[in-house]
Amino acid sequence: KLYDIYPHPFTEEKNLAQERQEVEKFVRSIGRTISLSKGDAL
Repeated sequence: KLYDIYPHPFTEEKNLAQERQEVEKFVRSIGRTISLSKGDAL
């Protein structure tokens, strides 16, 4: 895996990016039902 070669900051960044994507997906799916809570969740 590429990120095994790079220092930790890169790995953390990658993990954060993945995490953010998951959170955004989650928030979006909730936001469809409760659009007002979307801003509060963030």
